[in-house]
Amino acid sequence: MKKYMAILPWISSPAGFRPVFPENRGRDGTTVRSVIWVSSAIDTANWEIVNVPNTNDITAIQLKGEYGKITIINVYNDCAHPASETAIGALMRSQAEKIKGGEHSYMIWAGDFNRHHPLWDRDEDTHLFTGEA
Repeated sequence: MKKYMAILPWISSPAGFRPVFPENRGRDGTTVRSVIWVSSAIDTANWEIVNVPNTNDITAIQLKGEYGKITIINVYNDCAHPASETAIGALMRSQAEKIKGGEHSYMIWAGDFNRHHPLWDRDEDTHLFTGEA
């Protein structure tokens, strides 16, 4: 844990959880904006990190059990560039069999997508969809 703390001094693990950081952390000086906290009650033999290269904005793990496998992908999507979307596309192509292979394979995508849709607001909130907003 000390290795991570040197990179992210503001992070401290909540009691009973293990942090999973992006594979790229500490390699290129960019800010880490994604982390997954895995309950320490889950046996480490039942989950693994899914490496997402070249980004600090995506973290992924895969849980395995009698239910099959569930891949959880945590995404921070910076609207200033499509880097996260590019990295997700590369992940889905390069690890398709691992992530989507098999009859009982599931995915959960979570995170801060920094996207907004007009259907999420009242009709009179059109001011939210201007360049300034």
